[in-house]
Amino acid sequence: MAHGTITNMEGDPTVLLFLGTTCPISNQYSPEVTRMCDGLRASGGSCILVYPEPGLTRDALKNHLNQYGLHFPAILDQDQALVQQMAATITPEAVVLSKSGEALYQGRIDDRYADLGKPRASAQSHDLQNALDDITNGRPIKTARTDAVGCFIEPLRH
Repeated sequence: MAHGTITNMEGDPTVLLFLGTTCPISNQYSPEVTRMCDGLRASGGSCILVYPEPGLTRDALKNHLNQYGLHFPAILDQDQALVQQMAATITPEAVVLSKSGEALYQGRIDDRYADLGKPRASAQSHDLQNALDDITNGRPIKTARTDAVGCFIEPLRH
C-alpha cells in the first residue's frame, strides 16, 4: 500500500497523517488525532497514519499505537514512497485526499505550535478541521496549504 496513489473507496475524504514515534510534537497531538479521526470516520471518511521511519519495526509501531491510543490504520513507510509522493517533510503533517486521490489540503493540524519550542496555550486556528468542514459542507477550502511545525522527516541515506 506504500506505492501508487491512495484512494478512499469507502468515503470522502481520506486524511494521511505523517507521524513520528520519536517526535515529541507528533506524540503530543495523539489525543487531537484520535478526536479528529473518530469524527471523520463517523462521517464516512478515514484516517491513515503514516510512519516514515526507516528503522521502525512493526512491533515498535504496534507498541507506539497502543501507547498513544491510536486505533487507526497505520502504514510503515520505510522506503518513504508516500513521503515522496505527498512531498511531506514534517511530523506531524496532514494531507487530505479526495476520493480520486487529489490532495485538497496539506499542512499542520492546527497552530498550537507557533514554532519549534514555542507552543501556545491552545490552538487559535484549527486548519485541518476547517479544511475537513469545508469539504464536508461542499465549500471551497479557504486555506489549502499551511506550514507544519514539528520534526523533520529524515531523508533516506542511500
